[in-house]
Amino acid sequence: MTAPRNKSKKGFSLIELCFAMAILAVGFICVLGMFPTSFTGITGSKNMILATHLAQSQLEKIKFVDYDSIANQAQTPVNYSNTVNGVPVSTLFYKQVNVTSNPGNTLKDVVVQVFWQEGAFNGNDMSRWKCLQFETYISRQQ
Repeated sequence: MTAPRNKSKKGFSLIELCFAMAILAVGFICVLGMFPTSFTGITGSKNMILATHLAQSQLEKIKFVDYDSIANQAQTPVNYSNTVNGVPVSTLFYKQVNVTSNPGNTLKDVVVQVFWQEGAFNGNDMSRWKCLQFETYISRQQ
């Protein structure tokens, strides 16, 4: 003779536990899937800030140059140390300065462009290249 079961004891069956764990696993995997996207966004923002810093500092240097000495500068790589203001730099930046004068040579249009490649370096993959451009006008002092 078997003892009667006490129906007042409640608990989870094995199948209910398996479903709960499956739901938690799916949620956990979705949260983990957001990390690479977040990292990409953070890296892109860091590169944009560094490019802005580089372009702005180049414009500041040009402001203190004699008007007749302001000229085009070919695209050159930027030699950053490993950190800039405490931020690690692993991206290679290029800067270029284009200068055009008006017909009377009293005003110069100065364009500073900074280029860098986002993500893995695939050589000719132009879709990964980013460009930041600053422009200003400098007049001849009378």
